[in-house]
Amino acid sequence: MTPRDFLGQLPEAQDLPDCDECPVCLQKYVSAKAPAPGIIERIFSMAARRDPEPIEPEHAVRLPCQHVLGSKCIKRWISRTEGDQNTCPYCVQQLFTPLKYIVSKHPSWNMMIAILGGYGFTMDPNGTWLWNQIQGAGALSSKDILESRAIAKKNVATLENLFGPDKDKMTTIQRIAASRLTVHLRLTVVYLQVQEFLPPLQEVNLRYPFVTLEKHQEDALFDQVKSRKGGDYDRKVWDSHKRLGLIPGIRWENGAYRHYWAFA
Repeated sequence: MTPRDFLGQLPEAQDLPDCDECPVCLQKYVSAKAPAPGIIERIFSMAARRDPEPIEPEHAVRLPCQHVLGSKCIKRWISRTEGDQNTCPYCVQQLFTPLKYIVSKHPSWNMMIAILGGYGFTMDPNGTWLWNQIQGAGALSSKDILESRAIAKKNVATLENLFGPDKDKMTTIQRIAASRLTVHLRLTVVYLQVQEFLPPLQEVNLRYPFVTLEKHQEDALFDQVKSRKGGDYDRKVWDSHKRLGLIPGIRWENGAYRHYWAFA
């Protein structure tokens, strides 16, 4: 779970403790449906905190350990750019199970993940790509299906060698279609996950066809994958897999990651 997901599912505290203000910022709790406090209330809050800057109203949320804290304060507490804490400020209990894979701080990261979700792609806690047929198939056109059916027919041996006998041809065709449509965007996600080894990436194209990596950036990513796979792995294999929608996924195990080829 990401910090953002954790914050989004926190319930509002209904039965507040004896003290009706956040112990961190000293701002009085208000209901999520209550109107914003007036100027007088804000001035008193600024004086109590000895802070010249006003803050937004605090909504009381209940943490998994049942302690109550202001929503904005817990957001700052777990933010990677501010507190970067994953424990309750009171009892030090872990708040949520963190993801094992790297979540990039690139400004386009969340939007890329959301777009890929629309095509049925998500990552499990270890960073392995998963594909949901019900959600992903709805994003495909009849042209996408026809093109992918032809590609699957030409690459039967390759697909069976990688994934075994095809038991459901339509599911495979739909998955190839979704994979091919998003291959460049998913390559960019992988690129950002191993950004420390690669040239910096500033701009990301979030409009289809999602061609976001420049040639020298894709070359650098290929070199990283090749250095880990070794053997006779070359650019021809890379390009042939990419035409099928295959990218070098990354799975985190025991604090380290390994590359692999998969439909995602």
